[in-house]
Amino acid sequence: MYKEVVANSGIPLAANWSETWQTEMQNNYVAVDVVCITTVVETYTESASITIVDLISNVGGQTGLWIGISFLSLMEIVELFYRLIRYHWHILRRRIRGEHDINL
Repeated sequence: MYKEVVANSGIPLAANWSETWQTEMQNNYVAVDVVCITTVVETYTESASITIVDLISNVGGQTGLWIGISFLSLMEIVELFYRLIRYHWHILRRRIRGEHDINL
């Protein structure tokens, strides 16, 4: 079996390969013996399970890690919009009342 595989593989062989192939195989090729020690088979099964708490934790962690946005940063943005809207509402209210002199 091995003689045909090596002969058909395209590897350059000696001129007298058909006569000395057994000694050539022993001297120039590596043999591997595969032996089954036991017939016991161990099967490991993994199943993915994620709860809603794990999902929220993972989303928050990835958001904070990769995007750099944390809950505190989001609250600061909300506060910024609140202050801008309140400031512009104050200016609009003064203009409606007729107080054109706005001190900034």
